[in-house]
Order: sequence, then structure tokens, then C-alpha cells
Amino acid sequence: MSRIIAGDNSIDATNVLFKLRSLYEKEGFPSEALDDPNNPYNSVRLDMNYTKPLYGKIDYESNSVEPINKNEIIKQFPSATELYAMNFVVDAFEDFIEKYNRACQFIKGQTTQPPIGQIGPIKAWEDPLLSYKKHMNSVYIRFIKTYLNNVNPKEKVTIKQFLNHFFKFAIANAKNFPIFYSSYCVSRFCSPRISGLIVEIDDHDFGDDLYKTRDYINNTNFSLYKEMTKRYGFIIDQNAPWRLIANVMSSTMVNRAKKYNMYSHEDIFKTQFLKSYKKDFELLMEELFAMNAYAGFNPIYRSVEISSSCKVETVEYVREILREKSDLLKYFDDATFLKIYSYFRAREININVQQNQLDAVMTKAYTLTKSRKDIQYGMEYINLFFNGFKSEIIMEEARTSKTLDLDNQSQYSDFQVDQSINFIL
Repeated sequence: MSRIIAGDNSIDATNVLFKLRSLYEKEGFPSEALDDPNNPYNSVRLDMNYTKPLYGKIDYESNSVEPINKNEIIKQFPSATELYAMNFVVDAFEDFIEKYNRACQFIKGQTTQPPIGQIGPIKAWEDPLLSYKKHMNSVYIRFIKTYLNNVNPKEKVTIKQFLNHFFKFAIANAKNFPIFYSSYCVSRFCSPRISGLIVEIDDHDFGDDLYKTRDYINNTNFSLYKEMTKRYGFIIDQNAPWRLIANVMSSTMVNRAKKYNMYSHEDIFKTQFLKSYKKDFELLMEELFAMNAYAGFNPIYRSVEISSSCKVETVEYVREILREKSDLLKYFDDATFLKIYSYFRAREININVQQNQLDAVMTKAYTLTKSRKDIQYGMEYINLFFNGFKSEIIMEEARTSKTLDLDNQSQYSDFQVDQSINFIL
């Protein structure tokens, strides 16, 4: 039996919450005979909060990744037709719950009582693109409310002024609120379910340690639950025991994938996942165009000013509005975009890079872009440079952060503006 631990995110005292979190980490999910101390992937549990927060989100080169062809590889659950996951994960999970639910009914000493008496999928794959657009909408709303509304009307009329204001605002907040898609996908705001490798059998607060220990870890069925999840190629998330993670390092799960022409865990990531940075340029252009289009619904600024003849009068300023998304490109030649991309990637993963290093990276990226006649090569070089920093930084932030409620938009309230930063397009 595990110790009952009553930590949750509603506790305001940081030191108390930290102690309870540490206690849960040490004693909430005790070591098991099924665990392999030398290989976390040969165990019954995986720590997605502190040890492997990026499982399924990054490949072996630390690239942010997502399923490459959603129409082919993302499959519907027969037992919950509104939910989806990777095809081989769905197959494994459906077999697992059929055998597990039957065992709970007929094996002496087991129970069919919730939450792990009779189980099924409650949450699964989350589309990272839809999640990113929701995130960017929240960033844009805060940009308007906390920054742009306080700018002198005559200084926010043109497209160039609008873009410069947005980038000034965004770079100051890049660590906490990334605007590039690949950075967002590995951030704490983006659910690990984007990988298609995770199925959740419950919908509960991830910060409620009392529920975890009382209703799951001390549940009569938990031993059976642990044994059968491992048998069918899944690992239990130590910090959310209702979250089952497809263990692509296990021969059991790889055997499932062979049906779909994936013969190893390397195959899965090389052939079925796309590097997210490849979408960074296109998606940012889409979001900037959408922001400008939204501004078009209220195209006139009115400002009360003192005229040259010392009269008080209302002056109208008409915003410049983009008509086509392609019109944005004239503000972003290759050198300008690669400069912005380099600065943001450094800020978004929160590393200090010397200016001469950053200049060298941008120069090399620009040279590759011009020689290959494709900005993707420059972006790839920048991405590879920062990949060496990414994992350690993100894992350290995961260790020091509270569990986030990904549907709670109040998390976006802490915005700043660094007046010393300016991008001149």
C-alpha cells in the first residue's frame, strides 16, 4: 500500500506544496518489482513531470515532432469513436481494455468499481495545430489589451508598425509564451497527447495527489492494472496513473507497429513523425495575417489631440490592412526572418547566447538559405544549433513548475514588454 498524500495545486504556500510534491515523488508511487532501475522503459511507470517530460514530443536529435500524416497514422478508437491515437496504439489499447475489463469481472479479489474497475479511453490524441492556434489567439488578445491599446494611435497605423510592436511584445514574453510552433509544441502549454502515443482513462486534476494515491495506487485492482499495462506495451505515468503511455522501446509495442510497416522504435520516429520546425515559418505567417485581418474589423483609430492652432479635435487614423497573406512576405526577406527566428529560439528555450555566437549562427543559416535557395535549410541549421540546449532547459523548467491546467487561460496573464528590444523590419 502507498502512503496517502494530499498535495494539490490549490495550496498557496509554495514551500508546503514543494514538500508534498517531493513526498509524492518519493513515496506516492512506490518502487515495484516490475521496475528496471537501469532502464526506465523496462519499468511499469514513467515520470513525465521530471524525468521524461518530452516523451513523444521530441525525436532522438531533440527535434520537436508530431505525427506526419494524420489521415493515415491517426486511428479512431472503436470503443470511443470521437477519440484518436496512433494506429498501433489504438490496437494495443483496445486489446488491453478487453482483457483487463474481463479480468476485473471474473478474477477473485478484483472489483468492477471505478475508477479502474471497468476502463475505457477518455482522452487521447490532441491536434497540436488546433492547440497552437488557441494559444496564439490568447497571446494576441493579451497583446492588444496589455500593450497595443496603450500605444499612440499614429504609431500603430502601418503594417510595419504593427509587426514591430508585436515582435517587441512577443520577444519580451518568449520564454513563457512562445510564438513559434516548434517551441510551443515542446512547451508546458502543449499537451504530451499531441504525440498520439498517450491514452488517458480518466479526466482529473493532475495536481490532486490525494486522488492519485487513494483512488488509484491504493485501489484493489492496481496490481492487476500495473501488470497488464506492462504486458500490453504501456507504461503508467507516475504523476497521473490514469495516463497510459505507449512504450515504443518495448518489443510488445513494436510488434504492434509492424502491422503498419514500422519495425523498430527508430522506424516509428523516422518514418511517422514530422519535425515541427518545418512549419514554423508558414504558421507564423498565417497567425500574423489572421491578427491583422482581425484588426480590420475595427479599422479606424480615433484620438483626441491638440491641433497646431491649439484646438482640441478628434483625429481619425485608418489602419493599413493586408489583403493577401502573400503580402506579408515583403516585410520578411530571408535575412530578416532568420534574425527574428534566431533571437526567438534563444529566448523561447531561455538560454544566454553570446552575440558573436548568434551572429555566426545567423550568418551560416543565411549562407545555407542562399546557396540552397530555400529558407528551410537556414531554419534547419538554427534548429540544430539550439537542439543541443533544448532538453536540459525544458526538463529543468518542468522540475520547478506547477502542473498546468492546459484549459485555463489565466495562465497567460503575466505579460511584459521590454522597451529595449526592437525589430526594425
